[in-house]
Formats: sequence, structure tokens, C-alpha cells
Amino acid sequence: IVQGAVRVHDGDNVLVELRDGEILGELSAFLAAPVSATVTTLEDSRFLVLSRQVLAEVMDGQVQLTHEIIRVIIQRIRRATRDQSEGLCRPPGSGSGAGAT
Repeated sequence: IVQGAVRVHDGDNVLVELRDGEILGELSAFLAAPVSATVTTLEDSRFLVLSRQVLAEVMDGQVQLTHEIIRVIIQRIRRATRDQSEGLCRPPGSGSGAGAT
């Protein structure tokens, strides 16, 4: 996200809100699978969009960028695992546990 803010959601379930400088779509860039969520802009936004091929070429020459993408993926896996485990520990009817960062 070059500028702006987005909400990543699955229907009414908000997964995360992202702002300037954050990345999204990183899993789709690596996996040939259907998207798992919808992204909705929260304000006027600008994005830098890279095709899979261009991203692979950039990552080949930019180790720091590759490390940053890996770091983001790991953080999101940890957040999803935490949110899922918190949901399993909650009494029925106490909410979905999804929240924005």
C-alpha cells in the first residue's frame, strides 16, 4: 500500500486493517490458489502492484525485500494461529475474535 488504508475481510469477519507501507496479496503471489479474503479500501488509496514474475525477479536481486515478505507471512500466520486458539478457548456466543491491528 503506497498510500491509504484497506480492510481485509471474509464476509463480515474482519481479518485485519492495513495502512501505508504494508503489503497484501503476498500469499496469492506464491500460491496458485483462489483468494481467501476480500480487500476493501477504507479511504482513497494507491497501490504498487507486481505480477508474480516481476516479484520473483525483484526478490532474486533484493534479499532484504525477500526477508521482509517472509517476516510478514510469519507474523500473519502467528496472528491467525493466536486468533484461532483464542476462539477455541472462548465460551460460545462471546464473539468471533477477529480484530483489526
